[in-house]
Amino acid sequence: MELLKKGQLPPKVKELMVSKVGNYQAEKLTATLLNGTLAQKADIIKDLNLEDYLRVCYNCGKLITKGYMEEGCIASYCSMSCIIKDLGKPYFDSHIFNEENPKGTIFWTSWEG
Repeated sequence: MELLKKGQLPPKVKELMVSKVGNYQAEKLTATLLNGTLAQKADIIKDLNLEDYLRVCYNCGKLITKGYMEEGCIASYCSMSCIIKDLGKPYFDSHIFNEENPKGTIFWTSWEG
């Protein structure tokens, strides 16, 4: 599980935000990304096209750069426990991509640009 350090965004995300909205607005948006609701965080990431660098866990709202996704789904999750809380263990077990299930649709990935 790759969670961001408390109070920090990846340098590339900071750089992109400043280039798109300027320093002052980037600071305000950073505060919302770090302390806002799941919906606020998701909106900022979408509005600034940061999906290739940063996601929000659909279950707990943490900012992540690595995590679980399901093919064809926009939701992302920071950990196995978060995805299981949302989708259920039987669904997770039957859809996880691995050696035993090469056609699985749930996989671990990273968003690092």
